[in-house]
Amino acid sequence: WRGDDKRRNLLLYRESDQYYFCDKYQNPTTREEYAPIIRYAEVLLNYTEAVYERYAATDGSITDESKVDAALKYLNEVRKRVNPDMPDLTVSFAATKGLSLREEIRRERTVELIDECFRLDDLKRWKTAENEMPEDMLGIKYTGTAFETSGWAGVVTNTEGCLIWESGRKWDNKQYLYPFPLDQLQLNTNLRPNWQSTNPYVK
Repeated sequence: WRGDDKRRNLLLYRESDQYYFCDKYQNPTTREEYAPIIRYAEVLLNYTEAVYERYAATDGSITDESKVDAALKYLNEVRKRVNPDMPDLTVSFAATKGLSLREEIRRERTVELIDECFRLDDLKRWKTAENEMPEDMLGIKYTGTAFETSGWAGVVTNTEGCLIWESGRKWDNKQYLYPFPLDQLQLNTNLRPNWQSTNPYVK
């Protein structure tokens, strides 16, 4: 999240065991979970992204700015629900600030749908997993904060002072594919596992 995004408060810290957790859809008193089947916010983000991709080229140039701006109003509904003072994301705003509109739409989806099991499927859908997945898995900002005096052992941080929870991750393009079910492979001995097929995603 960015510094002024109030959704940062969804990530809580329990000092008793130095544990971070996401408090999304949980009754703060009873701790009961209220997990939705589908959220209206997801519908709005899906629509915004679909309209953008309909009218945007690979290089980000847009053929019909009015239609994209109309769709961005729905994205702004999502983020201004909890951040009413946040400026509207529009085609002109992105151009003025030197932002990639595609990246901003994807970033908003990442922030809003955190901890809802969309991330990996989104990276596969965007075909950016080969770039994103090998990156270090980062934690909180550690350097220069109160956590630095907590006495944690074996702390490793990046150049921005964030904890590195996992590094050296690898991605193989065959992971873009879901495997054929085992029962289908057993029924048809001529069927090879997905990762062995002549698929353009497989190296």
